[in-house]
Amino acid sequence: MYKEASMFLLNALALNPKAKHIWSYLEAAWISDKDVENLRNLEHMDVRVFNGLHNVHGFKDLPEPEGLSYVNSFEKYLLKDSIDNWIASSQEQSEVKEVKE
Repeated sequence: MYKEASMFLLNALALNPKAKHIWSYLEAAWISDKDVENLRNLEHMDVRVFNGLHNVHGFKDLPEPEGLSYVNSFEKYLLKDSIDNWIASSQEQSEVKEVKE
Protein backbone atom coordinates (compact mmCIF):
# COMPACT_ATOMS: atom_id res chain seq x y z
CA MET A 1 0.00 0.00 0.00
CA TYR A 2 2.85 2.34 -0.92
CA LYS A 3 0.64 4.88 -2.72
CA GLU A 4 -1.62 5.23 0.32
CA ALA A 5 1.39 5.53 2.60
CA SER A 6 2.90 8.25 0.42
CA MET A 7 -0.39 10.19 0.56
CA PHE A 8 -0.33 10.20 4.36
CA LEU A 9 3.39 10.98 4.49
CA LEU A 10 3.00 13.92 2.09
CA ASN A 11 0.15 15.33 4.16
CA ALA A 12 2.27 14.99 7.30
CA LEU A 13 5.09 16.83 5.53
CA ALA A 14 2.67 19.57 4.48
CA LEU A 15 2.11 20.17 8.20
CA ASN A 16 5.79 19.89 9.11
CA PRO A 17 8.15 20.03 6.11
CA LYS A 18 11.23 19.99 8.36
CA ALA A 19 10.50 16.44 9.60
CA LYS A 20 13.47 14.76 7.94
CA HIS A 21 12.50 11.32 9.18
CA ILE A 22 9.20 11.54 7.28
CA TRP A 23 11.08 12.46 4.09
CA SER A 24 13.08 9.25 4.62
CA TYR A 25 9.91 7.18 5.03
CA LEU A 26 8.49 8.74 1.87
CA GLU A 27 11.66 7.90 -0.01
CA ALA A 28 11.49 4.30 1.23
CA ALA A 29 7.85 4.00 0.13
CA TRP A 30 8.66 5.25 -3.36
CA ILE A 31 11.75 3.05 -3.65
CA SER A 32 9.63 0.03 -2.70
CA ASP A 33 6.97 1.09 -5.20
CA LYS A 34 9.64 1.71 -7.88
CA ASP A 35 8.23 5.23 -8.35
CA VAL A 36 11.27 6.73 -10.08
CA GLU A 37 9.54 9.93 -11.20
CA ASN A 38 8.63 11.02 -7.67
CA LEU A 39 12.01 9.92 -6.32
CA ARG A 40 13.67 12.46 -8.61
CA ASN A 41 11.61 15.26 -7.08
CA LEU A 42 12.59 14.35 -3.51
CA GLU A 43 15.89 16.18 -3.78
CA HIS A 44 14.01 19.49 -3.44
CA MET A 45 12.38 18.46 -0.13
CA ASP A 46 9.49 20.76 -1.06
CA VAL A 47 5.98 19.41 -0.53
CA ARG A 48 4.57 21.93 -3.01
CA VAL A 49 6.22 19.92 -5.81
CA PHE A 50 3.79 17.09 -4.98
CA ASN A 51 0.59 19.13 -4.43
CA GLY A 52 -1.22 17.65 -7.43
CA LEU A 53 -0.16 14.10 -6.62
CA HIS A 54 -2.28 13.16 -3.60
CA ASN A 55 -4.48 16.12 -2.77
CA VAL A 56 -1.94 17.33 -0.21
CA HIS A 57 -3.38 19.61 2.46
CA GLY A 58 -1.42 22.17 4.42
CA PHE A 59 -2.14 23.53 7.86
CA LYS A 60 -4.03 26.49 6.39
CA ASP A 61 -6.29 24.12 4.42
CA LEU A 62 -7.59 22.32 7.51
CA PRO A 63 -11.02 23.36 8.77
CA GLU A 64 -11.16 24.99 12.17
CA PRO A 65 -12.69 22.71 14.81
CA GLU A 66 -16.11 23.84 15.92
CA GLY A 67 -16.01 26.12 18.92
CA LEU A 68 -12.22 26.32 19.26
CA SER A 69 -9.45 27.60 17.02
CA TYR A 70 -6.17 25.78 16.51
CA VAL A 71 -4.24 28.64 18.09
CA ASN A 72 -6.49 28.69 21.15
CA SER A 73 -6.20 24.89 21.49
CA PHE A 74 -2.43 25.08 21.16
CA GLU A 75 -2.19 27.80 23.80
CA LYS A 76 -4.61 26.11 26.19
CA TYR A 77 -3.47 22.50 26.02
CA LEU A 78 0.16 22.49 24.90
CA LEU A 79 1.70 25.79 25.95
CA LYS A 80 -0.52 26.44 28.95
CA ASP A 81 0.02 30.14 28.13
CA SER A 82 -0.31 32.56 25.23
CA ILE A 83 2.03 32.12 22.27
CA ASP A 84 3.44 35.63 22.78
CA ASN A 85 4.33 34.90 26.43
CA TRP A 86 5.83 31.54 25.49
CA ILE A 87 8.02 33.13 22.78
CA ALA A 88 9.17 35.87 25.16
CA SER A 89 10.01 33.28 27.82
CA SER A 90 11.93 31.16 25.29
CA GLN A 91 13.94 34.18 24.15
CA GLU A 92 14.75 35.13 27.75
CA GLN A 93 15.95 31.59 28.50
CA SER A 94 18.07 31.63 25.36
CA GLU A 95 19.66 34.94 26.35
CA VAL A 96 20.44 33.66 29.86
CA LYS A 97 22.05 30.56 28.37
CA GLU A 98 24.23 32.69 26.05
CA VAL A 99 25.40 34.87 28.96
CA LYS A 100 26.41 31.78 31.00
CA GLU A 101 28.42 30.37 28.13
